[in-house]
Amino acid sequence: MYRNIKMALLLGAAIFGQAAYSSAQQFNEKLVSTFNYRNTGPFRMSARTSDIAVPDGPDHLYTWYVAFWTGGLWKTTNNGTTFEPIFDKQDNLAIGDVTISHSNPNIVWVGTGDAFTSRSSFAGDGVYKSTDAGKSWTNMGLRDTHHISRIQIDPTNPDNIYVAAMGHLYSENSERGVFHSTDGGKTWTKSLYIDDKVGIIDMVMNPKNPKVLYAAAYDKKRLPWQMVNGGTGSGIYKTADGGKTWKRLGGGLPGGKIGRIGLDIYMKNPEIVYAIVENANTATKPLGPKDKVSTMGEIYRTADGGEHWVKMNPDNYNAMPKGPYYFTQIRVDPNNDQQIIVTGEPFRMSHDGGKTWPSDIFKGMFGDFRTIWIDPEDSKRIMIGSDGGLAVSYDSGKTSDSFNHIPVGEIYNISYDMEEPYNIYAGLQDHEQWKGPSTGPMRFGTTPYDWVALGDGDGEYTQADTKDTRWVYSTREYGGHTRVDMKSGYEINIIPQPPAGDPEYRWLWTPPIVISPNDSKTIYAGAQRLLKSTDRGDHWTPISPDLSTNPADKIMRESETGLPGGIPWFSISTISESPLTPGLIWAGTSDGKVHMTRDGGTNWNDFTDKLTKLGARVDGYVTRVQASAHVAGRAYVSKSGYKFDDFKAYLYRTDDYGATWKSISAGLPEKPINVIFEDQKNPDLLFVGDDTGVFVTLDRGDHWVKMNNNMPNIPVFDIQVQPRDRDLILGSYGRDFWITNISALEQLSPTVLGEDVHLFDTDPAVQRVTWCFGANDYFFGQRTATTPNKPSAMEIHYYLRDTPADAVVTIADADGKQMARLESKGQPGINTVAWDMNKPVTGNGRRRGGGCTANGPGPGPAPVVDLLAPLGEYSITLDVAGKHFTQKARIKATQGWSMGLSPQTIR
Repeated sequence: MYRNIKMALLLGAAIFGQAAYSSAQQFNEKLVSTFNYRNTGPFRMSARTSDIAVPDGPDHLYTWYVAFWTGGLWKTTNNGTTFEPIFDKQDNLAIGDVTISHSNPNIVWVGTGDAFTSRSSFAGDGVYKSTDAGKSWTNMGLRDTHHISRIQIDPTNPDNIYVAAMGHLYSENSERGVFHSTDGGKTWTKSLYIDDKVGIIDMVMNPKNPKVLYAAAYDKKRLPWQMVNGGTGSGIYKTADGGKTWKRLGGGLPGGKIGRIGLDIYMKNPEIVYAIVENANTATKPLGPKDKVSTMGEIYRTADGGEHWVKMNPDNYNAMPKGPYYFTQIRVDPNNDQQIIVTGEPFRMSHDGGKTWPSDIFKGMFGDFRTIWIDPEDSKRIMIGSDGGLAVSYDSGKTSDSFNHIPVGEIYNISYDMEEPYNIYAGLQDHEQWKGPSTGPMRFGTTPYDWVALGDGDGEYTQADTKDTRWVYSTREYGGHTRVDMKSGYEINIIPQPPAGDPEYRWLWTPPIVISPNDSKTIYAGAQRLLKSTDRGDHWTPISPDLSTNPADKIMRESETGLPGGIPWFSISTISESPLTPGLIWAGTSDGKVHMTRDGGTNWNDFTDKLTKLGARVDGYVTRVQASAHVAGRAYVSKSGYKFDDFKAYLYRTDDYGATWKSISAGLPEKPINVIFEDQKNPDLLFVGDDTGVFVTLDRGDHWVKMNNNMPNIPVFDIQVQPRDRDLILGSYGRDFWITNISALEQLSPTVLGEDVHLFDTDPAVQRVTWCFGANDYFFGQRTATTPNKPSAMEIHYYLRDTPADAVVTIADADGKQMARLESKGQPGINTVAWDMNKPVTGNGRRRGGGCTANGPGPGPAPVVDLLAPLGEYSITLDVAGKHFTQKARIKATQGWSMGLSPQTIR
């Protein structure tokens, strides 16, 4: 009998294994491709711009290419009225440079990986070439350069190309320097190479003699906790023979410890070259314990091709006071060698070669200016790219026009509320914290004007209280904690202060703040210790010891602008309390520690060693800990080694309070993971956001499928699911919010995947009546980024396993009266049919009323509400492939908007 039981168990295991294998085969990228996202704001603040390129010739007035750090490459052919993304199909959308051939404007080059050596820089995968003005692209190699700073093309021969590369940001590698191709990028030779630590940050070409180039070498070292900004390897090099030999220039240039250098050449007389040099030898000393050290930004000019240089700015004028490691570009007016502009903050122009700097330019434009283009045919026409996007001036910067309709934005953290319809919240790099509607009152959709700012600074965490929408909590860079009273519109500072005699709290750039899922008045904040407040942040209590490694030799004062270049590190990076067990709290740190307490902080367990034995990077940034909403002992941990140029995917699960762990990263690409999210409804459904998008699993991590669909390969930093509407919400670091309904995905299982046909349950629906007055209430022209609203429809989902089949969906009311008959061309996978929830069309087939105006002959239109189906219960019937299925459905409410933008229940 024991043998029979054993055989039965083995047979059952085999059958289960076959079923799991079969469902894994059925669950693939094609199956989830029907989940298309709405890409919604906030767009009007735009995002960090890395480069601008404009072709020569008659098209230069109307055609521009604009590159963003993480938002890809955009093109306009109508002077900025509309922009089109033209790089979205590529694997990497982080861009450092875009360059157009002077002799053939159809030839465009893109260097991936931004060139700003920032804490939020993203590595690229080499250089790309287009021969059809951006319609198609080919990767031309140099994949291990990671950060391309500049591409120069011979104006007489488009096959003669030079590429300046910084190399790896956080580690040493040999694929850096200047690379040269004479066959259009088919093959490359290393033209200038200093060593495996020093890269090339800028390069200019003599337009009259393309064999003459100048290259700026940059000696720096970036660690997670320190930026060593400058060294003896920085300097300016020149070649006069097309890169065969290079000479380091002196002749008045400073030596010693030098940081980043920017270059530009005067087009009408290429013997004149300007350089902005970060001189770390003349660093100012801090006046107090919290003052930053500042290096000096100096302007140098040569009029004899680099033999002799003259310092132009006064000794007491710092031409680069802010963040020289990620600004420091200079441009000389193509028609006036005395007029120069330097990027940075503030943004200034000199009219005498750098001797004086009279005033700011581009006033009213967001600061942190990064790139400049000056029209060689009209120097008053200047385009700039900043952390607030793209702007143009036609009067040398006195006034400007901003192009805030390019849908880009860099989100760190997201949340939602439980309003109807719900709102979404985000913390944005450079651009505060924002709230906006998931769907809005205007018939044409939501616009940037539907969003409202909730704070200041760089927006990091933004957490809305789902139990009481009056309260929103947020953090800004390095620890600015606030609470916003949404009722009064009042913001107060709730920054935790350490007890007397304790060390100051260390805050990361993105300090976490979370609301307890068990008591919304309780919030947690993470410094080196976990902090708890039970009165919405008015008072704080530390409930843990220092959870970081706390290395004394690596903790230094924050001073990224100069020496010693300290960066706050070694603190809590992520927090999660179990929604099933109050006081069961997980915390992860930036330096790799993973801890958990089961008694509200009295005792802590460290699981770092157990994860390390499984292959986790010991010092990897803990990007997310998430306590399960289904099993008290279950939790998920993701780590990132990006700050060490380690791009592996580190992802783990425990089901027994950390006693044992399992790696669940198999099948995910070798990309850093930013977030792991467990669905609240389906315990087997998980989502992962990495630097290329979003992935989904139906078996708790055994098999993963990419689910980008209409979203390009951009970093996803945060993931949430709105639990009532079943909407998947993605916060991307490049293109803001992406939203899709996943009700059908939550209902998928191996059993469903094994069926020939399946009709999914339908969520209760709300009829939404948008404003419709026939008014000119839309924004004229095309200079507004508008996101279509979520359709006011009941979505009905069904699944076909193998064969396409025509399907008919009928909806009937509680009395059996048919309300709608919908035909569908069913395809293998998940199919969706939408019912508009209107009453059936009667009589001659024309619906009385329903327009936006009462004008016209005859009686006026019926009120819109009278055209909608009644609230109540309905039945849905699916007929497909000879099979018949029935499900219940419900219309639960009808909603409109008051004229004060407030949603109102109509019935």
